[in-house]
Amino acid sequence: MDKLQKTTQDLYSPDTAMKTYATLSVDRKRTYRNEVLFSYLAAIDAKYRNFVTGLTSQNKSGNALASLFGLYTSALASVSSGHWATGFATSSTFFQGAQGAMSKDLFYEQALPSLINLMEAERSRVRADILRKLTNDRNAKNAITYTLAEAFMDVGRYEDAASVEKAVAVLAQQAAQTLTTAENAERDEEKKRNALINTEENANIDNPVTPEVTPVSEQTATSSPETQ
Repeated sequence: MDKLQKTTQDLYSPDTAMKTYATLSVDRKRTYRNEVLFSYLAAIDAKYRNFVTGLTSQNKSGNALASLFGLYTSALASVSSGHWATGFATSSTFFQGAQGAMSKDLFYEQALPSLINLMEAERSRVRADILRKLTNDRNAKNAITYTLAEAFMDVGRYEDAASVEKAVAVLAQQAAQTLTTAENAERDEEKKRNALINTEENANIDNPVTPEVTPVSEQTATSSPETQ
């Protein structure tokens, strides 16, 4: 536990903070709530930065990366369908059982940044929600619409936003949706092609080509002298 996180928990443990909050006037409640809230957010940000630094500086040949790859491919297999699911599940087993046969560097350099971006996006979404609640509460003036108890709940949401497991699930879901979109587009084009073929075949049936027939008069005119 880093110093900032320990200091925050010592000064503003939920039990102590709630007891202090209950004794304050409305105006002081807002100030104290913000004080507690932003102290926790700062501590979570510091913890998150350390977490990301640890992820990006791991030994690329270590078991931690293999576990992360396994987590990703297992999640992808669970939301995909058909041979894709089987293929990715097999890749996960092969990678973890025969490390080195597959390029771990490729996964590390391509997938990990995507996971971090997804965690960043979720953190931003939760933080934006917190700021919106603070703004609404400020506009309410007298009545408090965002209590310290609600702020503590949002602190938990903000910390949970930095979850590799959730980011992996989202990334896997996006991959599955991309696959579904591609398969649907393929089916649509196949239907258009088949419809066009059927239309052309029906047109040939309804309007058969009439073979050219030479008139009898022309045949007589072009007969050889011997036949005359």
